[in-house]
Amino acid sequence: MSSVEGIIGSWKEVRSGLIDEAEQIPVDKFSFQATPDTRSVAQLLQHIIEAQKMLTFAIAHEMYHRGQLTVYERLMNIEPVLTRRFRKIFGEPQQAATASS
Repeated sequence: MSSVEGIIGSWKEVRSGLIDEAEQIPVDKFSFQATPDTRSVAQLLQHIIEAQKMLTFAIAHEMYHRGQLTVYERLMNIEPVLTRRFRKIFGEPQQAATASS
């Protein structure tokens, strides 16, 4: 298993477990706080959702700028790492067949 598959697998397990735990708590208990200075169940779930939004934004933002860097590399006649990785995974692209006249 690649490191990416491991990370995604772990993320799915954590998310699935989190959802399972949240579903066990009755809605009328969402105001529960372990101590007065801690978040309630509802606040904790909202915090997790907000953190996920920020993480998603951060990943999308990084992907956007990676795309910019690949364009810059192309303009400088440098083959981007991403292109090399695609070549390694998928092989060289097939040239389009020319139509005979």
